[in-house]
Amino acid sequence: MECTMQAIQAAYDNASEDTQSEIVGAVFGDVIDAMTAAQARGAPLGPEAIRDLIRSTFGGIDPMGAMMGMEGDDEEDSDDSGEWLTDDGEDPEEDEEDEEDDEKEDDEEEDEVDEEEVLATGPKRRRMLRRPQTGVSSGSGGQNPVSEEATPQSTFKAAVKQLEHDTGGCYLPLARVELPSDVKEITASWVLASAKHLLVPRMVGNVAVKLSGQIKQTTINWMGGGTSLGNTVWNQYMLPHVSQSRKFLSQQKWHEAFRHLLGMHLFAVWSGGDWIQDQEVYCDYPIFSGWFMHYGDAWRQLLGQSDEDLGLALEGGIPGGYRETLKESLARWERQTNGLLRDTFDEFREDESKARVRIFTSEENSDDDDEEEEEEDEESDDDRNEAMCVLKQ
Repeated sequence: MECTMQAIQAAYDNASEDTQSEIVGAVFGDVIDAMTAAQARGAPLGPEAIRDLIRSTFGGIDPMGAMMGMEGDDEEDSDDSGEWLTDDGEDPEEDEEDEEDDEKEDDEEEDEVDEEEVLATGPKRRRMLRRPQTGVSSGSGGQNPVSEEATPQSTFKAAVKQLEHDTGGCYLPLARVELPSDVKEITASWVLASAKHLLVPRMVGNVAVKLSGQIKQTTINWMGGGTSLGNTVWNQYMLPHVSQSRKFLSQQKWHEAFRHLLGMHLFAVWSGGDWIQDQEVYCDYPIFSGWFMHYGDAWRQLLGQSDEDLGLALEGGIPGGYRETLKESLARWERQTNGLLRDTFDEFREDESKARVRIFTSEENSDDDDEEEEEEDEESDDDRNEAMCVLKQ
């Protein structure tokens, strides 16, 4: 015997308090005890057997029939008591459009459960038998009187979501975002002006965040040593993705190359350089130094394309677009990385070549200039690293 949760709810909401108690007790109390006893006797518990149990338990009254709008065997149980309600809360005798009812039942097929399921999951179903709260509409226009209190973090995320919706872009913070205590101040316009960030096309940003996240999770979940982790980051991610980026650049697929390069950059900023410092790839120095050369070449070629081709000036973003913001982030990482390479790996080179990133610098630039600028960058490293995860916590 089948019913819908809407029918149960309608019967309960339209019954008196005494009848409501009887319904709850009928469905979720004594009947379960009767079923347990029947099972102990080895009695079958099909739909008809369960219905007989209900009747015998309640002296011939069929409360399930009343809840489900089903006619009992006794005519006295089928009078106009107001308890026989369809899913809309209407008397079925007044509904002359049977075909429409059939269509409605088909639409609600997924919500239908048989009597065994109702009885077997009593506690779960009981939570659904509740009075509707006064003044709350069940339609789409109703408002829930109990709403989660907005926090600066939740409001910020909502503002970012609105900004991404309005611009069609993907928001990537590049610095710590200091949130005001007054959530009313946090709007999409405030997000644009609050901290350094990138706003890039979704097909670029989403893939870049996914790639960066995959490498992060590898490092976070790693159970081995630091050197083996560094080897894995290089062999599984950095070497193949630089090769993939160069392939896309040769095919003039700018967005495809951009998302691979940006994903690696987001991870590199977040990691702080451990993957460079602790690994064994440097033992094959040409491969090690060649990666930095190819990485810098790829970024230079990509930045040679227009803002329109790269999507660095989305409508609704900051005036002038995000080229300078991206270049500043890359230049800072280049200076820091070249300092690490100089101090750690220059002694392992086999000839005059050096492992260096050359996106904006050239071999003619002195390492002394790089060293002076590195000291300025170190002050705000922690803020930038934390900012990369501000929307992912």
